[in-house]
Amino acid sequence: MIKSLINDIVYDKITLSQALTRAKLIAFKIDNETLKQWVKKELEGYIHEDPHLPVYRRIRCTVKATLSDPYGMYKQTVPVSFGKWKELDDIVSVYEATQGIASIENNIISITGDKGIVELTTDQVLLLSELLEKQITSNKTVISARQEIGRIQLSNIIDLTKQKLIDTLLELNKEFPDLNDDFKMTDDATKKIENIVTNNIYGNNNPLNVATGYSIEQKKFTFNTTTNFNELEKFGVNPDEIKELETIVSDNKGNSEAFKSKIFKWLGGVSSAVAGRGLYEHIPAITDFVHTHLIK
Repeated sequence: MIKSLINDIVYDKITLSQALTRAKLIAFKIDNETLKQWVKKELEGYIHEDPHLPVYRRIRCTVKATLSDPYGMYKQTVPVSFGKWKELDDIVSVYEATQGIASIENNIISITGDKGIVELTTDQVLLLSELLEKQITSNKTVISARQEIGRIQLSNIIDLTKQKLIDTLLELNKEFPDLNDDFKMTDDATKKIENIVTNNIYGNNNPLNVATGYSIEQKKFTFNTTTNFNELEKFGVNPDEIKELETIVSDNKGNSEAFKSKIFKWLGGVSSAVAGRGLYEHIPAITDFVHTHLIK
């Protein structure tokens, strides 16, 4: 049941949305609420401002506005710089990919170039127009605005979600190789399953555990402390970001239960930052670096 699904995912025989649909059956088979809820959100989408939206689903993008004169004779599209308006920059320049995985997969297919376009709402355009009023000559106004999102950033969502699912399934298959219709749940099995699911999907930030006070035995992760982090510079990661990663590793030499969660949070933030610099093609290499050198 689990093994066949793992093989189909790893060898790209099915899409991620199809894999998640089959994982839904497994979640109900083992009766694990954490896995049920995660699969449901990944398939159906996250609610707006969901506090548990994965960091890699928050994509930093370029915002461009189209200017026009009152008669529509002149039109010009220009990038928007928010300068001192940091709060607005954090809102408008960040695209939250809340939709279900199938929708993201379809969006990736439909994008013919290296960028996708998301048009801003009328209210957002009006707000931009007011803020940029002093920067625009008197006879021009903002008539539309859009976010430009790297195609590879959307692919990164698919890749990281797929890795979470594969890691979870691999451990479940290792612990319960005989999972079938005759499988009987025990208290020990329930605890093992919860540990596996929580570690691979949420780290120590499982919302269900926080709400119920459930105690989770965290899996230990090993990492190579001799890694040359400066290699990341060639992928567009700046020195401050590398220093932040080194600090995470240094502060978690005892295999802290929070290590994996912090690493993935760093990866999500850096992926967005690198994409914001237009270096979309380097995101897979950064992701591979983390998985190869830090998380074993």
